[in-house]
Amino acid sequence: FLEQFAGTVSVTGTGTLAFAGNLSTTLGAGVVNFAADGTITSASGKHILATNGITTSTTVTGNLRMLGGAQTVTGQVGTAALVLKEVSGGVAAGVTTFANDIFANTVSVTGTGTMVFNGNVTGTIAGTSSINFIGDGGITIADNKNITVSGGITNTGAANSIQGNILAIGTSTISGQVGTSTLAIN
Repeated sequence: FLEQFAGTVSVTGTGTLAFAGNLSTTLGAGVVNFAADGTITSASGKHILATNGITTSTTVTGNLRMLGGAQTVTGQVGTAALVLKEVSGGVAAGVTTFANDIFANTVSVTGTGTMVFNGNVTGTIAGTSSINFIGDGGITIADNKNITVSGGITNTGAANSIQGNILAIGTSTISGQVGTSTLAIN
């Protein structure tokens, strides 16, 4: 889809909705909702403006993939009771900024870019929720915002590698293990 202005966008299947332009659900009580375990992709340099949030009807369902460039996602992503399956960004040298809280089982930095968290990041699935550095990208945590992931912050690179950078602006708390002795994080 090119520019999309809608009250509500609902993913009703397991396929992919690919947005080549900005997605805006700022009309009325509009939301982006995953009614099934599908995927939404947002093209490089495009934004998702979801004033009333990005939700899922069933917990650990729905994949939100930001594909690079300077991107912003507004609106809360998921809820404490209904978390998204995966949220990803940080492709290439891009900067993906999340303006509000994220509730997701997995958050993935997929490249050498950065994910900026201006809200809290919470994974509520015991033992599995995590932030993964798939590439040597980074995360930036805003002042007084926290990360709570029971599965920790991980590096998915080769054994004995160091990849991923964490920058906390001000005072933040990270709850969950950060890296391992053989898969370190900068």
